[in-house]
Amino acid sequence: MNRIGVIGVGYLGSQHARILSSISECKLTCVVDIDKERADSVAKQYNTIPVYNWRDAISLIDSAVVATPTSTHFEISKELMERGKHVLVEKPLTEKVEEAEELVDCARKAGIVLQVGHV
Repeated sequence: MNRIGVIGVGYLGSQHARILSSISECKLTCVVDIDKERADSVAKQYNTIPVYNWRDAISLIDSAVVATPTSTHFEISKELMERGKHVLVEKPLTEKVEEAEELVDCARKAGIVLQVGHV
């Protein structure tokens, strides 16, 4: 079973948590937010654990949804993929095209799934 975490549980992240918590093929292992009250609230709502620093979630997950501010997408996604984690990033992927290209290269080299959440 895929252990998945949602990093950033503002509006979009909490929607991801809601949906993931209902999919039988995955286990919503944790939700992450620097706002402890927000993380606690969403974790309680979806019967998972709150984490307040995304790096503390790495050992708990196989994949992640990154729904943080765009300025953090590159750093978080790159480190997750370098540690073998599959990643879905809310749009936009990154602030700079060069960063997006680097993430795509990183995913290819590691054999990792990198997706962009896009309606």
